[in-house]
Amino acid sequence: MSTSAVTIDSVSAAVPRRSAGQLAARVARGALSLSLLAIGVFIVVNEGQVRVAESHLLAFLMNRGIADSAVEASSAGNPAVAFELGGQWLALRITIQCAIALYLGPVLLVAALLVLSPRVSSARVLLSTGIGLAALTLLNQLRLLLIAFGYGTWGTEAFHWMHGPVGTGLMLVGIAAVLFLFVILCIRRAPRSKGRRAQESQR
Repeated sequence: MSTSAVTIDSVSAAVPRRSAGQLAARVARGALSLSLLAIGVFIVVNEGQVRVAESHLLAFLMNRGIADSAVEASSAGNPAVAFELGGQWLALRITIQCAIALYLGPVLLVAALLVLSPRVSSARVLLSTGIGLAALTLLNQLRLLLIAFGYGTWGTEAFHWMHGPVGTGLMLVGIAAVLFLFVILCIRRAPRSKGRRAQESQR
């Protein structure tokens, strides 16, 4: 009677190793994310200096738009723009409630989180972030121009309307538009090709 020997070969599980390129890509994404986060924190922490820069830009735009004359100023410890409109001089303070830094910081935070995902193109995140930051900055300048024009033309009641419902609504629409831009350029997947769909249907 013959006996058959049964041998069991040990199979070692193959553990995939990350290639040097993949590791470098992860490190680069992490560094980029930290950089975006650091810029966002820096802007929020230094919002006072950002408001000073806003006052310079606002005076520049006023001199080419609604005001007869406009200069940078300071009022009650806040950056301001003194401007002449309709024969009277007024001062528009840029307070913390009007600071663009409070909008730019969260946008950079979203970008810092998105760039960590390997499924999201870093270039698209940076493009969306740049467009979003520029658009919100200009939108806030439009908001300040509307406040100044309303105050100089129709008085205190118009100031409250422009500063409150109109201005706040304008910035909320801007934030929504920036988030939609992130979705369109970064998050939404590109449509699959017909060849790829055909291959998947045959499986």
